[in-house]
Amino acid sequence: MGALAPAYAEWARDPRYAQLAGRHAHQIALDAALAQWTRTQPCDALVARARSAGVAVSPVLSVEEQWRDPHYAARAIKHRVSIPVYGEEDVFSAPWRFSDFSPRVERPGPTTGEH
Repeated sequence: MGALAPAYAEWARDPRYAQLAGRHAHQIALDAALAQWTRTQPCDALVARARSAGVAVSPVLSVEEQWRDPHYAARAIKHRVSIPVYGEEDVFSAPWRFSDFSPRVERPGPTTGEH
């Protein structure tokens, strides 16, 4: 738990959690303690703290938050398509990239009864 866990929390010093086997054996209790603590933390501060402790972490974002998130923008996963009846719309494509392939949404799905 180290730098991420608050020093005052009893569970952070509990010997049951000092080793991986103990954390697995007491996973339900540890999850409950972590959930109780994280509920009290501002999301951005908690993510920054976890990242600085070397934890690969990302907040759970709503779709609206994803539209504004700089990471999603950097991954270029939004694409504008022309949707019959509705007009232009931004849609998400798959977030993964490969050296020889990047998914891209080029057209909308079929309209009702079209295919």
